[in-house]
Amino acid sequence: PATVPPGDVLLHAGDFTDTGMSHEVDDFCRWLALQPHPKKIVIAGNHELSFDKSSYVSTAARFGHTTVSDAAACAEAARARLEQVEGVTYLFDSS
Repeated sequence: PATVPPGDVLLHAGDFTDTGMSHEVDDFCRWLALQPHPKKIVIAGNHELSFDKSSYVSTAARFGHTTVSDAAACAEAARARLEQVEGVTYLFDSS
């Protein structure tokens, strides 16, 4: 939607990019920063390829991404950009 209803928490549960390219993540971060919600919770979906260090190396080329030599660094950089937006908590699997 063009506008998001006001509230205390905004939850975005994935697919905020087409394929997780850095410019798409940056566009989403700019949009997210404009939202007035004090708390913003973000969960990556299956479109956010660069957020998944375990599969990014194998999926990147299929979707037009440049060669990925360090998937963990790419995933960390993508998450870090999100977490720079005020009020954002990024939820992801960890072990």
